[in-house]
Amino acid sequence: MHELSIVMNIFDIITEKVPDKKIRALKMAVGDISGVSVEALRFSFDIAKKGTALEDAELKIKRVKVSVRCRKCGAGAVLKDRFVLQCPECPSRDVEIVKGRELNIEYVEVND
Repeated sequence: MHELSIVMNIFDIITEKVPDKKIRALKMAVGDISGVSVEALRFSFDIAKKGTALEDAELKIKRVKVSVRCRKCGAGAVLKDRFVLQCPECPSRDVEIVKGRELNIEYVEVND
């Protein structure tokens, strides 16, 4: 479960950027093809936050659907099936993934 090491890295980033602050909430963007399990990320977060500045923090997650742009016809679309990387307008599989790989911290809320 690599999500635990991801959570530990997130904690390191947050405590470096906002030292000596209690964290109220953390929002992350997680792409559908990021390779990260949202359930495992939540589980790891809840385990790892004990005894840290994030102990009382809520983890909010925004799922990011897979979006592509076709290199053949130029069409862009959000895919209904993340496993079928094909242009919805033409039969081309020559698509560029525009969104869906994200694993970003969107914001951190701190207590005053």
